[in-house]
Amino acid sequence: MDSLRDLWPKRQEIAASKRIKAMNNKESLFKRLIFLIVKMKLVNTLMRAVLSLLAPLFPEKFLERIPVVGEISVSLPNTGTLVLVSDGRDQIASRLYWSGLFSYEPGTVEIYLHLLKHSKVAFDVGAHTGLFALIAALYNRQMEVYAFEPVPRIFGYLTKNIERNGFYNVRPVCRVVSDYDGKVSFYEPKTVTLPSSASMVRGFTIEKTEEVIVPTVSLDTFVKESGISRVDLLKIDVEGSEDRVLAGARNILKRDKPSIICEVIRGTTEGRLHSLFNQTTYRFFRITGKGLVPEDTVSGGVTEEDWNYLFITENKVSEVLKGLTVL
Repeated sequence: MDSLRDLWPKRQEIAASKRIKAMNNKESLFKRLIFLIVKMKLVNTLMRAVLSLLAPLFPEKFLERIPVVGEISVSLPNTGTLVLVSDGRDQIASRLYWSGLFSYEPGTVEIYLHLLKHSKVAFDVGAHTGLFALIAALYNRQMEVYAFEPVPRIFGYLTKNIERNGFYNVRPVCRVVSDYDGKVSFYEPKTVTLPSSASMVRGFTIEKTEEVIVPTVSLDTFVKESGISRVDLLKIDVEGSEDRVLAGARNILKRDKPSIICEVIRGTTEGRLHSLFNQTTYRFFRITGKGLVPEDTVSGGVTEEDWNYLFITENKVSEVLKGLTVL
């Protein structure tokens, strides 16, 4: 039996843990209360009007955190304007409202727009509220776009954005994309805003999560069942399971050799992705704000600015990358 002297540090540790938990709960309640006030339409409209006048006095990063309620218009170069509908929970929409299209993953958006010139069928895996899928649909209304988003409350925003823009060439799919067909545990952060780190990987985020069982599908199965004859472009952002998405698309990679934009976060998937592509003709390019950086291996990025890679086959490099900056 532990002595009182041995138990004392344990009791202190438990008490400290309880205090931290209580503080976090209070902070969470405070954040929720502030958010509920800020997202009231009248309050939000007045606040944005004032902040717009004072914008030069604030850092962009500060403004981008301010929720926006209503319709956010986003202009695409030489293409047109798309609309995102938000009740303040969509942080990406708020960011685009304050700072424009290229405030969100600017290097990736630029590369994506360029790749659309060479694409007729695009898959957005981990579509969230649909920015990349909507960009593709607006860029070419004849393009077939498939947007996969497994989180039901986010999927609702995705479908609303598709409908608001009148895009009949986007098919939303509420399923987890993996390397098999069936079901899987999925960990959804319980946040006041729409989560951006829901994942099949337990512990991927430090936020409190809820475990739910969701249906899965492999891209090979989806393509076969849907009768899709070709896939030109894959954009994949699934919080630590990108390798599983590609493992379930081996037939597509072999048949179509699509260009792939893929998130690679350090310490997660880089080794498995490198192994998957190592014996193929795919080349690796890290996407940066200054251009594409050729890499011999797949090594994950540390910050949002260098998380994404472009995987493209050798025979497409000279034609498809023409006009882009390759460092």
